[in-house]
Amino acid sequence: MSKMEGIGATKYHDGNEYTGGWRTDLPSGQGVLKDKEGNILFKGNWIRGIGYVGAINRAGLPYGKGIGTYQNGARYEGNWVNGAREGMGMLTESDGRKYVDV
Repeated sequence: MSKMEGIGATKYHDGNEYTGGWRTDLPSGQGVLKDKEGNILFKGNWIRGIGYVGAINRAGLPYGKGIGTYQNGARYEGNWVNGAREGMGMLTESDGRKYVDV
């Protein structure tokens, strides 16, 4: 089975839809994530499947303070180390539930 590469679109099981760049089957580069009603959840740069705004390291991965939006609409705001959530932060699920220090 081939992996998504280049430019394309997909609709997820929850109704969210992503249109934009792909690399090794993950959103990558510029893209837009919309919910099932067509509202924009995130528009901008995607790194390894995460819509991300913030500092990056030399490898191009989230590092330091930043905000990541996931394909299901969940959002994490806090510290990142080498592309992974690390330390203090807040996760807001797509249904509005919030978790601090996750």
